[in-house]
Amino acid sequence: MTCKPAFFVLFYSLLFPAASFGATNLKNVCPARIETSQSPRKIPEGWTPVLEGGPSILTNAGFYDGHPEQLAELAPSKSKSTRRELVNDWSFSTAHNGSIWIKCIYSNTGLSLARQLDKDISSCSISYDARHAPFSIADITCK
Repeated sequence: MTCKPAFFVLFYSLLFPAASFGATNLKNVCPARIETSQSPRKIPEGWTPVLEGGPSILTNAGFYDGHPEQLAELAPSKSKSTRRELVNDWSFSTAHNGSIWIKCIYSNTGLSLARQLDKDISSCSISYDARHAPFSIADITCK
């Protein structure tokens, strides 16, 4: 009985998924929605707060050189658009040493989520659905 090379590739990739294809692929890097609550700190006299519920849905994301509080947002390396889709691509230097962060931005809140990307991430792509304004994120992929 002979085994075909494809069998060994499949077997090896199941045993060692990260090693077999290099950098880890991350799909949908940001949570699609988050639960939040809001309350006013100080209400002007004569006013009553009206809290409108609703989910906080992912609306945008950006990449930063360092923590997003440092405000060093990176511009996309490349953009392409069609009538249906806008795709922004970022390429990161191999010398970033884990200094690249992603910030996920949500609707109905001032709260964003941020996390540092792994050192082996060398590029990320954000695809937007361009069929309706404002554009909505269809996919975020990093590898």
